Amino acid sequence: ANAAKAIVGETPVLLYSWGELVDSREITVGDASCTANSELNALRSGCLCVDGYHPSDDLQSCQACPAGHYGVDEVCHRCVDGKEPTVSQDACQPCAADSAGRDGVCTLCESGKTASADRTTCVSCSPGYASANGICEACDVGTEPGHELSECLPCASTHASTGLLCTLCGPGTRPNEAQSDCIPCPPAYAGTGGACAVCGDGEAPNSHSTACQPCP
Repeated sequence: ANAAKAIVGETPVLLYSWGELVDSREITVGDASCTANSELNALRSGCLCVDGYHPSDDLQSCQACPAGHYGVDEVCHRCVDGKEPTVSQDACQPCAADSAGRDGVCTLCESGKTASADRTTCVSCSPGYASANGICEACDVGTEPGHELSECLPCASTHASTGLLCTLCGPGTRPNEAQSDCIPCPPAYAGTGGACAVCGDGEAPNSHSTACQPCP
């Protein structure tokens, strides 16, 4: 806005509307009456849009800054990538942890992805993690990420996992109760393919607990 400067001994006679000089007739200027989303300027001779708004084309009202923009001193600016306007549109703030932004607009990341560190793009979850809502979370023991990384799936009964990948237990072993690791078949049991079975009467496990054999 222009600033009115009075000459010594004279009374200012400049008329302002929405921060712009519109007339210079000799008039008595009192406090302006401001409409919504505006406030008196420093001279109390006109109105200025509050932050987050800019003057309309006819300078008769204040309009909210467009999507992706924030407003300061009646000028709207687009937020940089990775940020979006605050609710009042008077500043920019980082996108939420589950979202990424371009041109001042943040968008929720799709399943299996989360926002990059600078919140400018969505990236796939790291190994052992899954996401259904833009936040990647570690899979529990006994589970693994699904193919689309959108959920953690339980391991088959013959497999074990620390949360990264379900793996078939080797010969002579089976999963522990939590399916976090493979443990040897118990005494009198033998098996392959991640399952152990009790040996029959007159039988005993071989030295590797992979099969039952007749007692000597």
